[in-house]
Amino acid sequence: MPTGQDVPREITMAKLFTSETCVKVTNLGMQVLAAFGYCEEFGMARHYRDARAATIAASTSQIQRSLIANLMGLKVQ
Repeated sequence: MPTGQDVPREITMAKLFTSETCVKVTNLGMQVLAAFGYCEEFGMARHYRDARAATIAASTSQIQRSLIANLMGLKVQ
């Protein structure tokens, strides 16, 4: 059973992983749909915008990386 000490680090890692994975998946979806990906009736345009927003909302991916490093005891410049 975890003691709870690593919970903030693991939460931050999970947010970083899921937000960046979502961007990769929607990028592939846009590639598959090509120009249709930009059409609102297919919904991919909305998924793409939402995925990109996930890497910015509640702090950027770079801030998440810095926070993870700090939580691991690494010195960040």
